[in-house]
Amino acid sequence: MLNSLRRCCLCFGLDGDGRVKPGQIAHLDHDRTNNAPDNLIFLCLNHHAEYDAKSPQAKGFTIEEVRGYQDRLRHAEEAGVLPASATPASYERSVVQIAGANSVQAGRDAHIGQVNIRVIKARRDLVMPGTVAAEPILHNYLEYLVGRYHKLKEWDCEKAGQKMNYAIVRQAYKSHMKCDVRHTPKEHFTEAVAFLQDRIRRTRLGRIQGSKGNKLYETFEE
Repeated sequence: MLNSLRRCCLCFGLDGDGRVKPGQIAHLDHDRTNNAPDNLIFLCLNHHAEYDAKSPQAKGFTIEEVRGYQDRLRHAEEAGVLPASATPASYERSVVQIAGANSVQAGRDAHIGQVNIRVIKARRDLVMPGTVAAEPILHNYLEYLVGRYHKLKEWDCEKAGQKMNYAIVRQAYKSHMKCDVRHTPKEHFTEAVAFLQDRIRRTRLGRIQGSKGNKLYETFEE
């Protein structure tokens, strides 16, 4: 489970985002004393906090769901088909040539003469030009609408006694827009907004609140 190369399986499973990110080791069964290898998984900071959330309003992710996403990430790594946003953006490798007659100390081993030192330099995440990710105000508004949908849908699921599936709206979005939220072309922003707002209005709570004239979300202009 830990062989994730600092890629969060929930980012990958939900958004197709396989970039290297800061994160933490999460305990799948929420028991911090259980350090069995199959109980440990790397999650980004945001998803770790969400996975460990105890709020009665949020059902969160199940162990089976997280393991399923981890399997998908592992298969993608093994097949060498990680998203384009993951591979070039994560690390830049360069070789530095050092020449000289002096010893170069590396741990306990001493090397004489010319040595190759492989340097791994972390790079900032690359942003695909022309997408909403290149203009954060657009990207943030789409993510805001996804969050509003989750809030209303949590209420629907709680009333129906169902398990909340946080991936469903992103899957529907990707099916309709042919891309994930981050990689939405800026020229399709209006269409993306209309799609997510419509999904919000179509939730059970959205229909109830809408019939009363209550506001379901802030507009982009607001």
